[in-house]
Amino acid sequence: MSEQLRWLVIWDENDAIPAAVVRVHGDGTEETFSRDLVWERSDLRHRTHIPVREASPEEAQAAMNEMIRLMRLCARRDWDGPYQYYGIFRHERDSVDLENAYKIVRHSREDGRDPHGASGRAEQWDFATEDGWSDTDVLWQIGRASINSEAVPITPAEAEQLMASILERRRASGN
Repeated sequence: MSEQLRWLVIWDENDAIPAAVVRVHGDGTEETFSRDLVWERSDLRHRTHIPVREASPEEAQAAMNEMIRLMRLCARRDWDGPYQYYGIFRHERDSVDLENAYKIVRHSREDGRDPHGASGRAEQWDFATEDGWSDTDVLWQIGRASINSEAVPITPAEAEQLMASILERRRASGN
């Protein structure tokens, strides 16, 4: 029989972004999943002035997914290089795991155009081209909601990792 856990979510002052998820074990031991994205023993819920709410396991998981997504976005936004890379996901919730991306897109930071705007240019990684990149307007399509996907910034290292993973999946499937 599995242990019964009590789940709590600690929200920021505006009740908009989860600050932490707390799981309370049957023996009263508490662990907190914070914006450091790790589980740690804690008594945070007793020390915070921020609202703490009971949650179902599903609500707690959704809050953790949102924290992971937001913290990764913050870290990736700070990357400064010649290209900004994006993983393209079918749903926002899928962006928690990089492996769920179905496409990789990059745009040059040097052309100064908004890749989500009508004049924005971007390239998608494509197996069929010699250098692996071909023109795309997928960021523009996402920006105008003409396709139902989510563009999430990723680092160059994550883009490389994802390209290798996609190649491996294609080889394993015989494509």
